[in-house]
Amino acid sequence: MDLCDPCQALEQEQLWRFAMKEDNFPLSKYELTKLADKHAPVKSCTVTIHPESPWFNEDIRAAKRQRRKLERQYRKTKLEVHRQIHNQQCNELASLIEAAKCKFYKEALSQATGQKEVFKVANRLFFKQKSLVLPSHVSLEELANRFSSFFSERIRTIRHSLRNSYDSRADQPSNDPSEISFPAFENFKSVTEVEIHKLVSRCPSKTCMLDPLPTWLLKENVDSLLPILTYMVNESLAEGVMPQQLKTGVVTPLIKKKNLDHELLKNYRPVSNLTFISKLIERIAATQFKDHMDSNGLHEVYQSAYRCFHSTETALVKVQNDILMGIDKDGASILILLDLSAAFDTIDHSVLLATLEGRFNVKGVVLKWFKSYISDRKQSVVIQGQMSLSSDLVLGYHKAQFWALCFFTAYTTPLGDIVRSFNLSMHLYADDTQIYVSFKPLDSASTSFTFAAVQECVDCIKIWMTTHWLKLNDDKTELIVFRPQRLRAKLDLPTFSIWHCEITPSSQVRNLGVVFDSSLCMEPHVNGVCRSAYFHIRNIGLIRRYLDEKTTSALVQAKDIPWMKRNGNQSS
Repeated sequence: MDLCDPCQALEQEQLWRFAMKEDNFPLSKYELTKLADKHAPVKSCTVTIHPESPWFNEDIRAAKRQRRKLERQYRKTKLEVHRQIHNQQCNELASLIEAAKCKFYKEALSQATGQKEVFKVANRLFFKQKSLVLPSHVSLEELANRFSSFFSERIRTIRHSLRNSYDSRADQPSNDPSEISFPAFENFKSVTEVEIHKLVSRCPSKTCMLDPLPTWLLKENVDSLLPILTYMVNESLAEGVMPQQLKTGVVTPLIKKKNLDHELLKNYRPVSNLTFISKLIERIAATQFKDHMDSNGLHEVYQSAYRCFHSTETALVKVQNDILMGIDKDGASILILLDLSAAFDTIDHSVLLATLEGRFNVKGVVLKWFKSYISDRKQSVVIQGQMSLSSDLVLGYHKAQFWALCFFTAYTTPLGDIVRSFNLSMHLYADDTQIYVSFKPLDSASTSFTFAAVQECVDCIKIWMTTHWLKLNDDKTELIVFRPQRLRAKLDLPTFSIWHCEITPSSQVRNLGVVFDSSLCMEPHVNGVCRSAYFHIRNIGLIRRYLDEKTTSALVQAKDIPWMKRNGNQSS
């Protein structure tokens, strides 16, 4: 506002006198809107969105202006000397752009810590940012409420189908140990400011819209906030109470695969996010529960999820090695991959607490805190800043990585006892269950006995999951028989059934991102990796001129083995 204008100066004086009245009565909304419309009227304009150029700087901007100025001069005079000066400026601009790109790519990759960060930086360098795909909608608020209703209704539908199956089946005998010979986990240990500082510095800077301040700002001022953070964590763990304000999560629906129909809500998965303080308390509690499991040997031996030195890579190597040794010894092996529907969302809270108390000897304040943590939780769907109505989370929990260790892996530990009771081998990775066994294909008695044991084991697992409110996805369960080429014509492939749903053997299956074929030659998987590797190498070649040898090596190692992405994220 230009105060030299008499009219505007008069309005300023009127505004000042009005605001300084003795009763201090504020301006009305109408008067403020009137003043704003007069001095800053709303104008519409067209904005062209250009591709992101993070390497662009002020030196390049000035060089571009100078190039344009010399171009206009040459067009005006048509002199050879002005043309040469313009060409010289073009070459100088190209050199500045190349130097800026080299510096940007090198710094971006040098600052990336860990394989996951390298993937994010590489995708940003190739301009492959994920775009939000949404169904057709009238408004974002209407779509958010529609997603919220769908996610809640899906869980209720699964629960209803499990209840009907549960009523028609006898209860499965408990697999919990009858005697507990290890100390109880009754109280959490207090944490120090040093431990909180170390944990906060290692946490990602992801911010939830419910956070009172951005995570990056909290981390920059963590020294000043340490006493408050330490007090909040210790009070929650000592009292055995998770504050109600920290038990609300926001859910973002993301399309599962780009080629799926984006109009169907079932093709979206809910990705939840919690406040930073909530995740901080969770990490402390989960770490101490993990220490309790480690010191007493309570982990399922063949559960590889969220454990140090265990990953999808180690799980796959173990399973493949066992199958190959079985083929060498007996002649053939069979592998069944079980699939669960919304596994983390259907966990029953009462069964979970009973499992923690009966199998893992969780007592006292710790059990009280677990109960407080999973009860009275709420969530809202958020789409581009528009939040839906809040809904209760009566089943499952917000799927934080650390709580998958404490809850889901603990919840499904009895599966190992069931499989081993049939003398079969197994390996678990979170909700992915693999059951396998070798047999003699030329011995009809051995083959029949093995197939019958596998069928009975799958039936018992189905009953156990039903009675524990987990839905086994019958039509997505896969079966494959591994045998040498010479035995293919001599072996009749079996057909299993899971409660009226037949499972026929497949020629190849995808197991934790790796394609297994019936001969275990790995040719389909190698072909897929090579195709993806050539694609990524071609993209790297487009910017190779801006990279040094070290930076190029980091990019190739990050993008050349696409199926290792999941391994790098899960192995710690």
